[in-house]
Amino acid sequence: MTHRGTHGLAQVQAVPESRANLERAEMLSHYTFEQAPIGILYADRDGRVLRANSALCNLLGFDSREIETTSIAQFTHEQDITDYAAEYGRLWRGEITAIDVEKRYVRTDRRAVWVRVTTALIRDKNDAPICAVEFLRDISARKDLAASLQQSQRLLQAIIADLPVAVKACDVD
Repeated sequence: MTHRGTHGLAQVQAVPESRANLERAEMLSHYTFEQAPIGILYADRDGRVLRANSALCNLLGFDSREIETTSIAQFTHEQDITDYAAEYGRLWRGEITAIDVEKRYVRTDRRAVWVRVTTALIRDKNDAPICAVEFLRDISARKDLAASLQQSQRLLQAIIADLPVAVKACDVD
């Protein structure tokens, strides 16, 4: 009887320890989601936002409750909607395992912001899709720099083409 009593005590002690571990895991998950330096959102099969973190809300100018009444299509730039919707459908049909694209989102102030978006499905223990998760990073500065560089190259090419003399370029060797 003593053995059984000790075993029962161990089970009783394991329950609070398991609960504490679960609470710690939930706390870490919540803080990781909210404090991540990249935007994260969960969406259903139709692209409706289920939840979005602070970084995403700040990037797009939404508050967390407001964004949860929208769909990804509502803040995707009109020139990017068709291509992304096609890829999103392929993801949910199981034709691809992830989407990794550069596209534009539109902020609440109507300014476009370039983002690098990686989207995957979260699946349950039976491998059935539960929702999609998007991870996104603002790449607007890189896109602006690339556009500026292209403009400078076009200007240089135009200048060289209009010079009345021949130009020879060579390296230091």
